[in-house]
Amino acid sequence: MHALKIVELPARHVLLHEGSVAIKLYYLIQGVAKCFYRKDDKEVIVWFALDDDVLTSLGSFISSK
Repeated sequence: MHALKIVELPARHVLLHEGSVAIKLYYLIQGVAKCFYRKDDKEVIVWFALDDDVLTSLGSFISSK
């Protein structure tokens, strides 16, 4: 079994929906990703990931919650 798998995802693909548990780490080879939540019908951006960044919801990934 391989621990790493390369996947190509379309623009605006959601990696983790609000309320879900993060069970994967992602390595961004090329592109941009953003972490955000909605508040009062507005999008609040927490951070951006760029080429060669690792991303997940760290708190959720570690606690499995």
